[in-house]
Amino acid sequence: MKKNLLLTFTKLLFLVIICQGFIVNGKAQKPLFKVLVVASADPDHDPMIIKSKAFLEKIGAENNFEVYFSRDADLINDENLSHYQVFVQLHLAPFDMTPQQQASLQRFISKGRGWVGVHGAGLTGKQFIVPGMNYWQWFENLMGDVVYSPHPEKQTGSVVVEDRTHPVMKNLPKSFSILDEWYEYDRSPRQNVHVLATADETSYKPAIPMGDHPIIWTNPSYDRAIFIGIGHDVTACSDPNFTILIRDAILWAASPVENKEQADLDRSLQQKITILANQVAYDINGPKMAIIKSDKKLPPSALFDIVDASSFEKVFSGTIKQGETIKEWNPALFYSQADFSSFQKPGNYKIVVKAGGAEFSSYDFTIEEKALGKTAIPAIINFFYHQRAGSPQEQEADKDIVLFGSNKTVDLHGGWCDASGDISKYFSHLAYTNFMSPQQIPLVTWSMVNTAETTSGLLKRLMLSRL
Repeated sequence: MKKNLLLTFTKLLFLVIICQGFIVNGKAQKPLFKVLVVASADPDHDPMIIKSKAFLEKIGAENNFEVYFSRDADLINDENLSHYQVFVQLHLAPFDMTPQQQASLQRFISKGRGWVGVHGAGLTGKQFIVPGMNYWQWFENLMGDVVYSPHPEKQTGSVVVEDRTHPVMKNLPKSFSILDEWYEYDRSPRQNVHVLATADETSYKPAIPMGDHPIIWTNPSYDRAIFIGIGHDVTACSDPNFTILIRDAILWAASPVENKEQADLDRSLQQKITILANQVAYDINGPKMAIIKSDKKLPPSALFDIVDASSFEKVFSGTIKQGETIKEWNPALFYSQADFSSFQKPGNYKIVVKAGGAEFSSYDFTIEEKALGKTAIPAIINFFYHQRAGSPQEQEADKDIVLFGSNKTVDLHGGWCDASGDISKYFSHLAYTNFMSPQQIPLVTWSMVNTAETTSGLLKRLMLSRL
C-alpha cells in the first residue's frame, strides 16, 4: 500500500514539474510579433468573420505571434498601429474608413510595415463614394491601379499558383479549389504588381471574363503588402490551403525590410530631382518651404504642385525660385526653393515637380495647427523617459557613491543615464563637453523657436496689463 502511494505521489510530482516547466517555457517565449486584425462591420461577411477570430488566433498561437482581433475601425490610428508589425484588413472596405483612419494606415504601409488585405478589402472604385466623400486614390494605387467590378455568383473554382518561389506560395500545391465569389476588376493589375496566383476562369463561370485574372498579388512599391482576393465563404476557415496561405502571408508581411529608411533615402537622393520637405510637419500658420535639388538648373517658369497624399488631387501650385549652386556641397548641383507659406489647409500632402517628361515627388508631410509642437514635444518627452536609470542594475549602481576628496558616500540612484548609456550618470548631462549633444539639440531648438514665437505676444499682454 505504502509502495503504491509512494509511486502515485512520485508520478504526480513528476507531472507537476513537467507542467510547471511548460508554463515557465510558455511565459518565457515572447511572441515574435503582433498582428492587428480589423474586420468589416458589414453583415454580408458575418459568417466568415465570426469564424475567422478563432481561426486567426489559432494560427498565431501555432506560429508564436500575437493576434488582436476587432471589428472596430477606430483602432486604426497612428498610436495604436505603432504597436503592431502587421495589419490584416479582413473584408474591411477602404471606403468604410474615415479619412483619418485611411491616413494612418497609409503611413503604416508606407513605412514598410506588413499589410494583408483579404477579399472585401479590395473594393476599389468611385462607385462606392457618396457625395462629400473624398476618394482614396492612394489605396487604388496600392491595389495595382485597378477598379472593382461586380463579381459572379459564389461557386467553386481553382486557384493556380504562379510564383512557387515566393515565401507566401512555396507551401501550397500547384493549384487548389475553393468556394468563393471570384472578385473581378476592370483590367488585370499585372503590369503594376507581382502576381502570385491567378483564378482559372475555365473552372467556374465569370461575370465578365478578365482573361488574365490575378487573384493574389503583392505590390513591390510597398515592401510588405499583399492582397488575397479569395476568402469570402466561411468554409475558407477550415480549408487547409487557405490556412497555409493566410499563415505564410502574415509571416512574410511581418518579415523586416532591411535598411528600408536608408535605401529609400539613397533612391530619393539619386534622382535627377530630389524634393527635400520638412519630414516632421509644417505649422498651418507658419512658413512652409521645401528645397529642390536638381542636376540641371530649372527654368524660371518651373512650377511645383502641392498634391493631397490620399486623393492625389492638386490643391496648390507655385513657382520654383531661381536655383543656386553651393560650392562647399557640390558645385554640380542646383538648389531651388519652393515656398507655399500661403497654403493653409490642414491635411497630408506631397510636393510634385514635373520636368523632362518625368514626375518627381517628395515624401508625404503634414500641415496642421501647432504641428511641430504636437510632434516634437511627445518625441522629446519619450526620449527623456527612456533615458531614465530605471533598470535593476541602474537602480543599484549609484546607491553608494563616494564623494570626491572624502570617505563619505551618498545615495544617488535613479535619475537619468548618461549619453553613452553607462549604468551611471552625471549631475549635469555631458557637463564636460563644450558642444551640445544630439539629444539636447531638439529640446534647445524647440525652446528657442517657441520663445521667439511667443515672446512678442507675452510682452504685449504684459504691457496691456500695466495700463
